[in-house]
Amino acid sequence: MSTAASSGQYPVKRFPLDQPLEWSARTTSSLMQDLVRRREVIFDKQREADDGTLQDRSDKLAITNLSKGHRADRAALASYKRFCTLADIPPYPLTYAVIALALFARCSAEDVFDRSLRSVLLRLKDETGHFWAAHSVYKELCEEDSQGDALDEFARGQAGKKKATNVARSVAGPSSAPRRPRPSYVGQDHLGPSSSSVGLRKRKLVEIVSSSEDDYMDEDDETDERVGEWPQQLPSTRSVREDGRASASSEAHQHVDLGYHRQPPPRRTSPRPPPPVSPAPDALHFAASTSPAALSSTLNDSNQDVVDFLRRLGPSLVPLAPYLAVAGLNSVEDLVALMNFEPTTLALLFSELRHVVHPVSKSRPSVIQLKLLHKRLEEERAGLQVVRR
Repeated sequence: MSTAASSGQYPVKRFPLDQPLEWSARTTSSLMQDLVRRREVIFDKQREADDGTLQDRSDKLAITNLSKGHRADRAALASYKRFCTLADIPPYPLTYAVIALALFARCSAEDVFDRSLRSVLLRLKDETGHFWAAHSVYKELCEEDSQGDALDEFARGQAGKKKATNVARSVAGPSSAPRRPRPSYVGQDHLGPSSSSVGLRKRKLVEIVSSSEDDYMDEDDETDERVGEWPQQLPSTRSVREDGRASASSEAHQHVDLGYHRQPPPRRTSPRPPPPVSPAPDALHFAASTSPAALSSTLNDSNQDVVDFLRRLGPSLVPLAPYLAVAGLNSVEDLVALMNFEPTTLALLFSELRHVVHPVSKSRPSVIQLKLLHKRLEEERAGLQVVRR
């Protein structure tokens, strides 16, 4: 089956516009057979619903609802529209009869029952039907298969046919076709992954890890500074002969005889990029000047104004009040001042806060709570900038 270019971003696999619709699928459902025989009558009624306003509203709602899901759902809608183009009918309203005919034509082309197409069209039928409730021809279209019995019988018949085919294949046993002989040579696949393929996978993994911008990692989850650097590729001293056995090269023997020993490459440390220039909060340096006894007493006493401020930002942020007091943030003005810090500096403050409070409290501030506080402060700062403008 040929594939034509689609008007959207998805490849055309169903109902190519350069091929006419087929109505040759086999079914034992008398209701489905009756719909196929009367398809032109149903199509004539569908053409009477060519109301531009209602068509636009229905299509806009369908596209909006499908935009939040998987792209396969949007591809199913595009396929149905191609079916309507070939049948010369408007795509809406969606009724059981039109959906059944679309699935029958799909099955006639490739002898498959498209459950994905059926699921998407039934969903859009329920979501867009209220636009057509007052239209004169909508009631007539619904009466063609009022309960969807023809569609259900056709679906059950196709499922039973697929099951019978699978049973027949299992009874027939394995195919008698001659198998392709295995290669007699020992290639790289038999020796395991090569160093180049392992390096490529490692680079891809580092790219994925680096792309996630999580500034709120626990102190226990420190990453190795060497991630992202690759060891120098040393010349291999082993080769693979045609019989698959490894042997040392003459050059390697020469180095061993002369007393040479391979030295490991020197460890290189990649300097981390400096954080953006911003005013550093005094709270970043409170760890060296605060004793454990003072930390314990501060955890039990927090400013009520700070508590009220956190409650306004979000009720789940109230438990952060004693920890912020440990950091020296004892007033609403101190919290408001955090809005002027850049995200990197604010994240560093939260990380230091979690590290210092750990010896005093078994339940450290939650990462989720700190993220939420960070988000709320960002929203407040954005709101203030809008007001100032």
